[in-house]
Amino acid sequence: VHHHQIDNNLVLEGDRTFTLLNPLWDEPHHIIHLHRFMGALQIPIGTFHRSISGENGSIVINQAIRDDKFEPRVADQRIGYFSEKVTDLSTYDSNNARDLMNRWRLIKKDPEAELSEPVKPIVYWVENSTPEEIRPFVVKGIEGWNKAFERAGFKNAVVAKIQPDDAEWDAGDVKYNVVRWASTPSPRYSGYGPSVANPRTGEIIAADIVQEFNAIKRGYTYRKLWGYSKDNDPLEQWIVSLTMHEVGHTLGLRHNFKSSWIYDAEEIHDVSITGDNHIGSVMDYDPINLAPEGVTQGNYFPSVPGSYDMWAIEFGYTPNLSEQERENILSKSSQPEYIFGTDGDAMSSPGVNIDPRNVRYDMSSDPISYTSDRINILDAKIAELPSIFLIDGETSSEFRSAFYSLTREKGRFFDGVVKLIGGVYSNRIINDSNIDISPFEAVSYEDQKKAMNLIVEKLLSNMAVAKPTIMTAVPFAAICLMTGRTRSTTAGAKPSDSSSIIKTLGALWSAIANPSICCWPPDNLAACSFQRSRISGKS
Repeated sequence: VHHHQIDNNLVLEGDRTFTLLNPLWDEPHHIIHLHRFMGALQIPIGTFHRSISGENGSIVINQAIRDDKFEPRVADQRIGYFSEKVTDLSTYDSNNARDLMNRWRLIKKDPEAELSEPVKPIVYWVENSTPEEIRPFVVKGIEGWNKAFERAGFKNAVVAKIQPDDAEWDAGDVKYNVVRWASTPSPRYSGYGPSVANPRTGEIIAADIVQEFNAIKRGYTYRKLWGYSKDNDPLEQWIVSLTMHEVGHTLGLRHNFKSSWIYDAEEIHDVSITGDNHIGSVMDYDPINLAPEGVTQGNYFPSVPGSYDMWAIEFGYTPNLSEQERENILSKSSQPEYIFGTDGDAMSSPGVNIDPRNVRYDMSSDPISYTSDRINILDAKIAELPSIFLIDGETSSEFRSAFYSLTREKGRFFDGVVKLIGGVYSNRIINDSNIDISPFEAVSYEDQKKAMNLIVEKLLSNMAVAKPTIMTAVPFAAICLMTGRTRSTTAGAKPSDSSSIIKTLGALWSAIANPSICCWPPDNLAACSFQRSRISGKS
């Protein structure tokens, strides 16, 4: 913010963000944050704006520059883009609201070429605080989006650069799109990718990505648990996939939680079928992909854009898209590789949404078979944990962390299977008599029955959670499978009384099968097993 021009009026109540436009600068878009207690509102010199002052303070009004080089594009509910809501005052339609897609300005150097470099590419800087061994993975994740942009007619549309150690600019400078790293004590996410768009047009003018250092540590844990090779490294694929996901947000893309329903439980491990991406979109929340015993390991994580990603970029960034071209692209939305479902439709807890495909952390179009295999894999790995982590002279904290993580993972996969029971597939379609697909379709009885059988076999059977040998290394731990929560007990604690059991049953049937199965210290395992046997038998 330039200090040569100051508006000394008080700032309005609350925090506000304004986008100021100045055609005289190389970067015409500038963002300033106004806070009530700043004392004075500082405005960049030469900025086109108006200040309207009154008794209660001052309002700064944008003077937007009319620019015919950027073409606003109306969003469509079949493809997930962030958008700016505007009102069309010239339409006779009863609904005059419009959503303008958030997207960058890309102009071809050669407008006649089928594939051309842009006049100005989208540049992302990798902050110089990024660990040296991780930088190539971050760069790969950024520039991996170029494969998708080729569908829109652009070559080298996205460029990654490393911030020099002697750079005179700060990573927080709004003129630079930077992939930064944070080390939050208790991070909620592995990363996030916000952006700022012109509210009148949807043009993205600035973006920053913050990724958590904890994500790197998770990648090294993946290596320790599941192994790695130069050609198939879960650490590399995890960082590439995470970076692509957050960059995707800053390109305008929303989450797509339906994208994992492409390949079945066998195909998903076969790279000759999947290539380097075994799900439809890197905008999903996908768990690590693990092959069952006797099957060659495929991808751990996707490392290139999926079919949905390339389709979405084609729709959002193809220049001068005609109405016919637009409809041709959108007409593919019912094909399995292009289905879309985002946060507002996600099926999380009982009673919240209905489509079991729109689920976080699931995998494959056959979640029952995949989950059955996955539980076997996780149980086998849990049994190996003492030999991996319990090293003489070391603490057991890493062991316990891995134990809880794998147990929560079992819960997540069971949770995905449970959602099939009573589930209804919802399809994002428009009214068209030529389309042989309905907006809603119930999950088949056969699949619902298979899901319940798996829950009974793998979850409600005696000792389905853990063996006594592994529990000796987790003293006094009560594992609440479906929620991922843990609680400590004291020495000599006894199994829950009848009221706790009733409460557990209530939680179980609220989600058809959502139990909280607890194991007490080894000397009480027999009693715990007896109580669980009674619960299972009664059910």
